[in-house]
Amino acid sequence: MCGAAADATRRVGQNSSQYKRHLLQQIIFATHRITPASQSSPSDDSAIDLQSHATPKRPRLDQSIIPKAKVKAVKELSVGFVIDSDVPFTIFEHKFLKELFYQFDHELALQIPWSSSSITRELQKIFESKADIIKAELGSALTKIHISFDLWTSPNRLAIMAVFAHFIDKFGNQQSRLLALRRQLGIHSGENLAETLFEIVQLWDIRGQVGTVTSDNVTTNDTCLSYFYRQLDLSIRPADIKARRMRCYGHVLNLVARAFLFGKDAESFELESDINGMRGLQEQDLRHWRSKGPIGKLHNIVKVPSLRGINRRA
Repeated sequence: MCGAAADATRRVGQNSSQYKRHLLQQIIFATHRITPASQSSPSDDSAIDLQSHATPKRPRLDQSIIPKAKVKAVKELSVGFVIDSDVPFTIFEHKFLKELFYQFDHELALQIPWSSSSITRELQKIFESKADIIKAELGSALTKIHISFDLWTSPNRLAIMAVFAHFIDKFGNQQSRLLALRRQLGIHSGENLAETLFEIVQLWDIRGQVGTVTSDNVTTNDTCLSYFYRQLDLSIRPADIKARRMRCYGHVLNLVARAFLFGKDAESFELESDINGMRGLQEQDLRHWRSKGPIGKLHNIVKVPSLRGINRRA
């Protein structure tokens, strides 16, 4: 074996993944008749897009044969795909994906700005245009705008407030619109929650249309709505605030079910059951539940077969 061949063999052994990736790329190029950057020819349009140092110049839209409405629709669909699929904004910068679009419709693909910054700008434009449509819907509603909100903690420990609007539109149809997913800063006091809620209502220009507000049955939400309604109307009476404060039925039902299952001290009962589970005291946990009567026995009937199935698989 000559010295050059031996040196090449050593390089392949040291970094085989790089050579495999290069070989795979060359196979794809050959299969789809794509000219690599070092061998690009003027007659091969797709080769331009696969060169990292050369991007095709986008012609002016008014000089293109593609209708503006079609270009706009493709832009919106592209943004919708990014948001709905939860993929990076750089997804359309991938050279093979770009080449795929050029193969379908080269002229149309040239009209679409695929960079992450372009997608970001397009997202902002779409949000602003759709927000105007929602504002018009809210302004022409046949009913008051009823609000529901809740707090959620994200996996990275950020507090998020979700706010929905519920109303009957001018055509008589029931509508629900997400108004905000706003990060809740500071402590979760009623005053802070009220401030966030009031800012969202002002943003959507519905201050004079707010009807009832639905939220979880916790005292901080009582305080929140007391402050919130007073920001809307300083002359409002406490009785009117109480009448407009709606309790979340799902939350109330959950509290009723927990009281029915566990009695007054539900947290202590659940804690003891969790401790039994962590210590592997299955029989003791079954007796613990059986002491709650028919409901506890039903719990054991449902849970024991699943536990035995887990033990058999183990």
